[in-house]
Amino acid sequence: SKDTTTIGGLPITGFEFAEVTEEAKDVFGTAPFDGILGMGVAAAAVDKVPMPMDQLVAQGKVQHNIFAFYLSSGGKTGSTLTLGGTDSSLHDGDFKYVPVAAASHLLPYWLISAKDIKIGGESTKSCNAFLGCYMVVDTGTSVLAGPPNAVNALLSKIGNVS
Repeated sequence: SKDTTTIGGLPITGFEFAEVTEEAKDVFGTAPFDGILGMGVAAAAVDKVPMPMDQLVAQGKVQHNIFAFYLSSGGKTGSTLTLGGTDSSLHDGDFKYVPVAAASHLLPYWLISAKDIKIGGESTKSCNAFLGCYMVVDTGTSVLAGPPNAVNALLSKIGNVS
Protein backbone atom coordinates (compact mmCIF):
# COMPACT_ATOMS: atom_id res chain seq x y z
CA SER A 1 0.00 0.00 0.00
CA LYS A 2 0.99 3.64 -0.36
CA ASP A 3 -0.29 6.61 1.64
CA THR A 4 0.76 9.74 3.51
CA THR A 5 1.78 8.62 6.98
CA THR A 6 2.55 10.92 9.89
CA ILE A 7 5.04 9.89 12.56
CA GLY A 8 5.68 12.29 15.42
CA GLY A 9 4.05 15.10 13.47
CA LEU A 10 6.30 14.50 10.45
CA PRO A 11 4.44 13.46 7.28
CA ILE A 12 5.96 10.93 4.90
CA THR A 13 4.28 11.34 1.51
CA GLY A 14 3.92 8.32 -0.74
CA PHE A 15 4.96 6.04 2.12
CA GLU A 16 4.95 2.41 1.02
CA PHE A 17 4.08 -0.19 3.61
CA ALA A 18 3.11 -3.82 3.86
CA GLU A 19 -0.37 -4.62 5.11
CA VAL A 20 -1.21 -7.60 7.23
CA THR A 21 -4.69 -8.87 6.48
CA GLU A 22 -4.61 -11.81 8.89
CA GLU A 23 -2.58 -12.19 12.07
CA ALA A 24 -1.82 -15.03 14.44
CA LYS A 25 -4.37 -14.90 17.25
CA ASP A 26 -2.02 -16.56 19.75
CA VAL A 27 0.55 -13.79 19.25
CA PHE A 28 -1.46 -10.66 18.39
CA GLY A 29 -5.03 -11.60 19.32
CA THR A 30 -5.05 -9.80 22.66
CA ALA A 31 -2.30 -7.27 21.97
CA PRO A 32 -3.25 -3.65 22.73
CA PHE A 33 -2.09 -2.34 19.34
CA ASP A 34 -3.12 -2.59 15.72
CA GLY A 35 0.20 -2.58 13.92
CA ILE A 36 3.98 -2.59 14.06
CA LEU A 37 6.18 0.17 12.69
CA GLY A 38 9.59 -1.30 11.89
CA MET A 39 12.64 0.76 12.82
CA GLY A 40 15.04 -2.01 11.86
CA VAL A 41 17.55 -2.23 9.07
CA ALA A 42 16.35 -2.04 5.47
CA ALA A 43 16.99 -5.76 4.87
CA ALA A 44 14.28 -6.55 7.46
CA ALA A 45 11.54 -4.85 5.44
CA VAL A 46 8.79 -7.02 4.05
CA ASP A 47 8.70 -6.74 0.25
CA LYS A 48 11.73 -4.40 0.47
CA VAL A 49 9.56 -1.36 1.20
CA PRO A 50 11.58 1.72 2.30
CA MET A 51 12.12 2.11 6.04
CA PRO A 52 10.43 5.08 7.75
CA MET A 53 13.66 6.79 8.82
CA ASP A 54 15.11 6.49 5.31
CA GLN A 55 12.00 8.20 3.93
CA LEU A 56 12.06 10.97 6.57
CA VAL A 57 15.66 11.77 5.59
CA ALA A 58 15.00 11.48 1.83
CA GLN A 59 12.04 13.88 2.09
CA GLY A 60 14.02 16.36 4.22
CA LYS A 61 11.84 15.94 7.33
CA VAL A 62 14.82 15.07 9.56
CA GLN A 63 18.49 15.75 8.93
CA HIS A 64 19.99 12.58 10.43
CA ASN A 65 18.93 8.94 10.19
CA ILE A 66 19.05 8.63 13.98
CA PHE A 67 16.29 7.73 16.38
CA ALA A 68 16.28 7.22 20.12
CA PHE A 69 13.96 5.57 22.60
CA TYR A 70 13.44 6.55 26.21
CA LEU A 71 11.49 3.90 28.09
CA SER A 72 9.98 4.99 31.39
CA SER A 73 9.76 2.46 34.19
CA GLY A 74 7.84 1.78 37.36
CA GLY A 75 4.46 2.23 35.68
CA LYS A 76 5.21 5.88 34.91
CA THR A 77 4.18 7.57 31.69
CA GLY A 78 6.63 9.41 29.47
CA SER A 79 8.20 6.83 27.16
CA THR A 80 9.43 8.72 24.10
CA LEU A 81 10.59 8.09 20.54
CA THR A 82 12.82 10.89 19.25
CA LEU A 83 13.31 11.11 15.48
CA GLY A 84 16.38 12.65 13.84
CA GLY A 85 18.57 12.70 16.96
CA THR A 86 18.37 12.40 20.73
CA ASP A 87 16.72 14.41 23.50
CA SER A 88 19.39 15.55 25.97
CA SER A 89 16.78 16.09 28.68
CA LEU A 90 16.25 12.32 28.81
CA HIS A 91 19.84 11.21 29.47
CA ASP A 92 23.03 12.16 31.27
CA GLY A 93 26.48 12.08 29.69
CA ASP A 94 27.51 11.18 26.19
CA PHE A 95 26.43 8.31 23.98
CA LYS A 96 28.93 5.71 22.94
CA TYR A 97 28.18 4.69 19.38
CA VAL A 98 28.88 1.05 18.55
CA PRO A 99 29.40 -0.09 14.96
CA VAL A 100 27.11 -2.70 13.47
CA ALA A 101 28.90 -6.07 13.48
CA ALA A 102 30.48 -7.29 10.25
CA ALA A 103 28.18 -10.34 10.39
CA SER A 104 25.12 -8.07 10.25
CA HIS A 105 24.96 -8.45 6.46
CA LEU A 106 23.87 -12.06 7.10
CA LEU A 107 20.95 -11.20 9.37
CA PRO A 108 18.43 -8.33 9.07
CA TYR A 109 18.93 -6.94 12.58
CA TRP A 110 20.83 -4.21 14.40
CA LEU A 111 23.56 -6.74 15.24
CA ILE A 112 26.49 -5.69 17.41
CA SER A 113 29.35 -7.64 18.94
CA ALA A 114 30.74 -7.47 22.45
CA LYS A 115 33.58 -8.99 24.43
CA ASP A 116 31.67 -9.19 27.70
CA ILE A 117 28.37 -8.57 29.45
CA LYS A 118 28.71 -7.00 32.87
CA ILE A 119 26.11 -6.50 35.56
CA GLY A 120 27.06 -4.22 38.42
CA GLY A 121 30.58 -4.02 36.96
CA GLU A 122 31.05 -7.79 37.26
CA SER A 123 31.52 -10.08 34.27
CA THR A 124 28.75 -12.61 33.69
CA LYS A 125 31.18 -14.71 31.64
CA SER A 126 28.38 -15.05 29.09
CA CYS A 127 30.59 -14.31 26.07
CA ASN A 128 33.26 -16.55 24.62
CA ALA A 129 36.66 -15.24 25.80
CA PHE A 130 38.13 -15.44 22.28
CA LEU A 131 35.17 -14.71 19.97
CA GLY A 132 32.98 -12.58 22.22
CA CYS A 133 29.27 -12.68 21.43
CA TYR A 134 26.74 -11.12 19.11
CA MET A 135 23.72 -9.16 20.33
CA VAL A 136 20.63 -7.82 18.62
CA VAL A 137 19.43 -4.37 19.66
CA ASP A 138 15.65 -4.48 19.21
CA THR A 139 12.99 -2.34 20.86
CA GLY A 140 10.27 -4.51 19.31
CA THR A 141 10.70 -7.40 21.71
CA SER A 142 11.24 -8.09 25.37
CA VAL A 143 12.76 -11.49 24.66
CA LEU A 144 16.15 -12.38 26.12
CA ALA A 145 17.43 -15.17 23.90
CA GLY A 146 20.73 -16.97 23.50
CA PRO A 147 22.52 -20.14 24.44
CA PRO A 148 20.93 -21.51 27.65
CA ASN A 149 24.16 -21.35 29.66
CA ALA A 150 24.69 -17.69 28.73
CA VAL A 151 21.07 -16.66 29.34
CA ASN A 152 20.97 -18.56 32.64
CA ALA A 153 24.13 -16.75 33.79
CA LEU A 154 22.43 -13.42 33.06
CA LEU A 155 19.17 -14.42 34.75
CA SER A 156 21.01 -15.57 37.87
CA LYS A 157 22.47 -12.04 38.16
CA ILE A 158 19.38 -9.94 37.37
CA GLY A 159 16.67 -12.16 38.84
CA ASN A 160 13.06 -12.22 37.72
CA VAL A 161 12.06 -9.07 35.90
CA SER A 162 8.35 -8.38 35.63
